[in-house]
Amino acid sequence: GDALDGQVALVVSPTNDGQWQVELESGELVTVKKHQVTGVLADCVIWDLPGVGTPNFPQATYLRRMGLRHFDMVILMSASRFTEAECILIKELQKWQVPFFLVRNKVDADIEAEVEKAQEYDNDVPELDIESQNQIERRTLANIKTYFKLEFDLDDVYCISTKMKFRDRLDFLKLEKDMEVVLRRQRGTTTA
Repeated sequence: GDALDGQVALVVSPTNDGQWQVELESGELVTVKKHQVTGVLADCVIWDLPGVGTPNFPQATYLRRMGLRHFDMVILMSASRFTEAECILIKELQKWQVPFFLVRNKVDADIEAEVEKAQEYDNDVPELDIESQNQIERRTLANIKTYFKLEFDLDDVYCISTKMKFRDRLDFLKLEKDMEVVLRRQRGTTTA
């Protein structure tokens, strides 16, 4: 049968023989032919660029040197906060009208830490019930988004996790959908 069989998969890397290695939701790695990976995002080339504002990649020349104004879109990702250099980069992307997405990664670790704090606070309860954990998750997400709004005046920060099991619970699916909309608009294709 078909290795993907309609499953959601995360592309890990292309292989030397024109196939792609993908990770299934179960965590299993499989190799498939390129035509088996579908959707507008499957046709993207993703560049993992070095961070902005370092000695080798100074803010003053970063946008020009990396050619970002020619990209279909840019994803700025952080595991904690955005630096002043990244905020300046956002203004440059806005100036050149390059669509961008602000992503706060590893949110699951923040949620887990908050759940652990709550459990330590209430020693009588060895484990919080699901509703209490869900409340902590909602509060943690709201706190992260509020922080970025108040500290950097940034709206629409997508909170995600690198763990497949959190894809449906956090903002990853919304990010993926919004990226597809922007990519179709940038390339002048119609929506499916």
